[in-house]
Amino acid sequence: MNILSALNNREIATAIWLTVIFLGAMFISGVRHSFSDLLNAFFNKKIVGPIIVMLVYIFLVIMIFRKVGFWDMSATKDTILWTLGTAFVSYFSLNKVAQDDNFFKNLILENIKFIFILEFVINLYSFNLAVELIVIPMVSFIVVLNAYAVSKPECRQVKKILNLLLGVFGLFLLVMTFREIVLDFQKFATLKNLRDFFLPPLLSIALLPFVYIMALVMQYEMFFVRINIANKNSVIAKKVKRKIFAACNINLSKLIKVSKSAGYPKVKGEADVLEWLKIARQ
Repeated sequence: MNILSALNNREIATAIWLTVIFLGAMFISGVRHSFSDLLNAFFNKKIVGPIIVMLVYIFLVIMIFRKVGFWDMSATKDTILWTLGTAFVSYFSLNKVAQDDNFFKNLILENIKFIFILEFVINLYSFNLAVELIVIPMVSFIVVLNAYAVSKPECRQVKKILNLLLGVFGLFLLVMTFREIVLDFQKFATLKNLRDFFLPPLLSIALLPFVYIMALVMQYEMFFVRINIANKNSVIAKKVKRKIFAACNINLSKLIKVSKSAGYPKVKGEADVLEWLKIARQ
């Protein structure tokens, strides 16, 4: 299947504008050098390694979906967009696990909230390419201005106007979409659309075990690094790590609590470790 042929006009217009912006940015020396530094940082083995593992995991999930008849080549575009969007965002948000007690809950809710349904319905239909090429930069500009206005109390009135414009445009898209649905309901009510609707949230749910394991590994790694720094005696450090692993195992929530209770994990004796575990159980 040709992936490009599966793109609608809105997605094509978005791709065109992103390409134009990227190529334009490459003519700016500072941006070009920064982009080069970003690529060098990104291709660090500590970043690339887990990403490759994640992509392999996603591939295996897709193979399972395909085996049960839920995935075929027509879902390639949506799968790629989900991977570049939700999957990568989830991966690069792993550092928030320790700060957000509802991290995994919110991860699921993001994919089933009402706005997601509206986005899916609206994106079923698009204008012709010329219109999309005009609309996308206009809406993007308003969104950027709105984001800027949020941080500026003196721009409160401007923010209201921008929100109104976005609301009117969103309502217009919704009306036009429902008009198309009413005029050609059979085109809308297809098994493919039903599959496309459920695919992103199901992929996100399927990704949760990987995200959990990666979060667990990351928390252990950060905690153990702190232990190594605080305790120059490697024998003591290893004993502490073993005791913590035995106590927490794969319980991420408990590990985070122990890590927080430890603070600067300088160990004078076994009682210190027991105290961390005791505090974490409270």
